[in-house]
Amino acid sequence: MNIAKYILVTVSISFFISLFQGCSGSDRGGLTLEVKLRDDTADILAPLTVEFPGAVDDSIWALHLTSGDEKPVYGQTITRKGKKCTVFLLNPASLQNDTFHRFQVQRVSSSSPQVFMFEDQEDKFLTLSEDGTPVLRYVYGMNLKEGVPEDRRRSNYIHPVYGLDGEILTDDFPEDHYHHRGLYLAWPQIIVDGDSLELWHIQGIEKRFEQWIGRETGPVFARLGVHNGWYAGDKKVVGENVWITAFRKGAVGRIIDIEFTLTATESPVKIVGSPSLKGYGGFNYRPAPFKEEVITTNEGIQEDSDLRRFPWADFSAVFGNSASRSGLSIFQNRGNLNAPNGWCLRHYGFLGVAWPGNNPYLLQPGKPLILRYRVWVHRGDADKGRVSAAYEYYNHPIEAAIVK
Repeated sequence: MNIAKYILVTVSISFFISLFQGCSGSDRGGLTLEVKLRDDTADILAPLTVEFPGAVDDSIWALHLTSGDEKPVYGQTITRKGKKCTVFLLNPASLQNDTFHRFQVQRVSSSSPQVFMFEDQEDKFLTLSEDGTPVLRYVYGMNLKEGVPEDRRRSNYIHPVYGLDGEILTDDFPEDHYHHRGLYLAWPQIIVDGDSLELWHIQGIEKRFEQWIGRETGPVFARLGVHNGWYAGDKKVVGENVWITAFRKGAVGRIIDIEFTLTATESPVKIVGSPSLKGYGGFNYRPAPFKEEVITTNEGIQEDSDLRRFPWADFSAVFGNSASRSGLSIFQNRGNLNAPNGWCLRHYGFLGVAWPGNNPYLLQPGKPLILRYRVWVHRGDADKGRVSAAYEYYNHPIEAAIVK
C-alpha cells in the first residue's frame, strides 16, 4: 500500500513512540492544529497523538474544525515516564478532501461523561466495557475450567475479546489444546540456570499477578497496567509489565494496543520457540469456535504455514452463533526485534507471532525487553475490515502541525 495515498503532513509528530515512550506537555490556550490529508483515506478511527508546548494537566480536550462543519474530536491526556501528551481519535474519511484542515484546541468540562468502565469480578477477572458493552476481560487470578486437568491452571492473559457487535472472538481451554488461552504471551522453552521450563504448557514455570500499575478511562481510550512475575517454583525469574490500551470503537473496527516489558530478575533467562522447526511461541491468538475461516496477510489469503514473515496477519470467520463475519488482526510494531517476524498460522484456529523462533534470545538482568503489538478488531473480512489501512495507520501514524 502506498502510504502517500493516506496522509501528507506539514510537520511530523510521532504517534506510537510518543504514546508509549513519553510525550511532552502543553498549555493549549488559543492553539490551532493543522492536518493535511489526501483522498483514499480509510473510514476508521485513527489515533493522533500531539505534543503541545508548555505545561499540561489531565483535562479532556477537543478539536473543533475552524469551519464548524463537524462535531468536535475529543482528546485525552496520556502520561508515560512522567511526560504528557494528548491523544485524539480522528476519522480522516469524514473530512472533506480540502488541502488543509484546521482545528481549534479547546478545554472540555471535567464532568465530561466517561464511556469506559472497569469492573472487578470474583477477584480474578477485570472486565472493560464501553457504554455498557464489554470490550475485553483481563484474567489476573489463577483460572481453571471445570473438567480441565489441574496442571493447566493459569493467569495473566486476555479473554474474552469481544467483537464490535458483542460476539466473542477468543477461546480459553479449547479441548484440542487446553493450554491455548485468548490473547497471551508464552514460549515452549524458558531456560533458567540450565533448567528448561515451559510457559506454553505451564510446566515448571507460571505467571502470577502481583499488582496493578495503572488504570485510567476517558472519552478516547481506557488503559490498564499490570505487573506480573514469572515464577519457577517460589523463585521469581522475570518481571513482566503489561500495558493494554483499548480505544473507542468506530464503524469498522477497534484498536487495542498491547505492550510487554520483560526484565530478568537475577539470572539470565533464555527464551526460545518450539524445539521443532515450527519455532512457535510469542504473542498468540486463539480464536473462539467458528466457521468459514479465512487467514489473510499483506500477501493475501494464506494456508497453514510456519515462520513466514509478514508484518500483520488476520483471522476472520463467523464466530459462535453470529450471523455475520468478523475478525481479529495482529500487527507487529516495526520497532520490535527482527520485525517483521515469522508466524504460526493454523486454520484450526491460531495466529502466533513466532519470535524469536529457533534463534534463542537471552534476557539479561537490568536490560528490559519491550515488545509491542496492535490488535485490530473489525467487522467483515480483512478487506471490509480495512486491515491493510489500519496497519498503515499503526506504523505510519497520522501527523499534524501546530500553527499559531
